[in-house]
Amino acid sequence: MKNTLLQKLGFGLEDRVVLFHCDDIGMNLGSVQAYQDLKDFGLARSGSVMVNCPWFLSAANLAKSQSDADLGVHLMLTSEWQEYRWRPLTNPTPESGLVDAEGFFHRSEYTCWSLAQAEAVEQEVVAQIEAALRVGMPISHLDSHMFAMLSAKTLPIFYRVAQRYNLPMMALHSDYLNRVAPFIKHTQMQRSETPLVPEWPDVLATTWEMEQADTPLFDNWCSLPYKHADDRVGHIKHLLTELPAGVSFFMLHPSLDTPELRAICPGADWQIRVADYHAMLSKELQAFIKRQGIHLISFKDIQALLSHKGSHFT
Repeated sequence: MKNTLLQKLGFGLEDRVVLFHCDDIGMNLGSVQAYQDLKDFGLARSGSVMVNCPWFLSAANLAKSQSDADLGVHLMLTSEWQEYRWRPLTNPTPESGLVDAEGFFHRSEYTCWSLAQAEAVEQEVVAQIEAALRVGMPISHLDSHMFAMLSAKTLPIFYRVAQRYNLPMMALHSDYLNRVAPFIKHTQMQRSETPLVPEWPDVLATTWEMEQADTPLFDNWCSLPYKHADDRVGHIKHLLTELPAGVSFFMLHPSLDTPELRAICPGADWQIRVADYHAMLSKELQAFIKRQGIHLISFKDIQALLSHKGSHFT
């Protein structure tokens, strides 16, 4: 099925459209400050907030106070860091499968997908959205930490919750899934010893359902190397040069360089986040994007397509 998002956004079939997205906002204070700077610079205007993290309110207040802020909820089912951990809002029992022996989210999405009960997953992600709404945060979209909501087990929940709140979601068109085998193997958990198939529906089955309902979906997904912080601008330019026509989601993890960030993310990770931040403030990159004829959008542009459905978010 042909994706119609390009045309609905007002672009031509051969246009290349990119949404640069700042993940993990609110994990640390430097991520909130980084989003502020990047939004104002104009290349990366969208981001998503980690409701279960300590600096959530700072990010929510930014979204409330600045009309050009474009922040969604970064739905969380995993907690990967060694000593900086977060817990579910729903205080679930161990039988829910949502938490490890210490009461935190599992470190791995695979463990979550294997053990978490679907009902517990839905209750938790709804609780995170409701927590954002309670503090008055305007929500432009939904995505998920470590792709936790894109598995065969969780994608139907993700879709149902996005429909309930009439919000766009970070999900991918079947054309992408069919041509990028590692991604679909990841979300089908076919690379693990205990695959979710056939116990759970195929990712493509849910994707086709979304397509039949004319749900806005991304044609491509991009991210930078996550092993080193070298030449981020060069890597971005290379990825953009190779980008096919369509609407592409480009994942970033920007943050200011702070002692807090270095304590949370040891090794190369903190350097990668700081490098993402500086790359998206690059005038060289800004000029390159213009020369390439690439169009930039935010999630608010996609959210506007859903406004006719009468959501209380618009």
